[in-house]
Amino acid sequence: MPRIRSDLALGLFVGSLLTTLSVLRSSNKESPQAQASTSQEVYEKSLDEYRRHLVDARQKAQESYDKTVLSLSGGSLGVSFAFLKSAVGVGPYSTLYLLFSAWILWTISATVVLISYFLSQMTLERAIAQVDSKAIDQGSPGGWLASATRIANLLSGSLFIIGVALMIGFVYNNVEIGSAG
Repeated sequence: MPRIRSDLALGLFVGSLLTTLSVLRSSNKESPQAQASTSQEVYEKSLDEYRRHLVDARQKAQESYDKTVLSLSGGSLGVSFAFLKSAVGVGPYSTLYLLFSAWILWTISATVVLISYFLSQMTLERAIAQVDSKAIDQGSPGGWLASATRIANLLSGSLFIIGVALMIGFVYNNVEIGSAG
C-alpha cells in the first residue's frame, strides 16, 4: 500500500511539473509587447500593495501618537516626582541642577517625539504621493523627511536616556547625603 501512495505522489508531481513546463513554453512564445505588458502589470500591482502598506503604516502611527506622548512625558515626570519623595526624602537636596536638567531633557524629548510623529506623517504622505505619481523609483521614499524623522527619533530617545542618567545621578548624590546626615 505505501508503494502505491508514493507512486501516486510521484505521478502527481511529474504531472504538475509537465504542466508548469508547458505554461512556461507558451509564455515564452508571447510577443515582447505582451511580456512587457505583464511586467508592467506586476510592477503596478507591487506599487498598489506598497501604497496600501504606507496607508496602513500612517494609520497605525496616528493611532499610537497619543499613547506615546503621554507615556514619555507624563510617565517620566510623574515617576520622578513620586520617586523623589519616597526614595530621596524631603530636602535639602544636593545637585538640584541634575534633577532640573533631567526634567528639561524629558520635556524636550516629548516635544521632539511630537515633531517626529508630525514628520512621520508627512513622510508617509509624500511616499504615497510618490507612488501615486509613479515617481517612487526616483530618490528615497519620503525624501528628506524620512531622514529628518530618523534624526528626530534618535534625538528623542537619546534625550530621554540622558535624562534618566541625570536623574540617577541626582538620586545617587542625595541618597548618600541623606544617609550620612
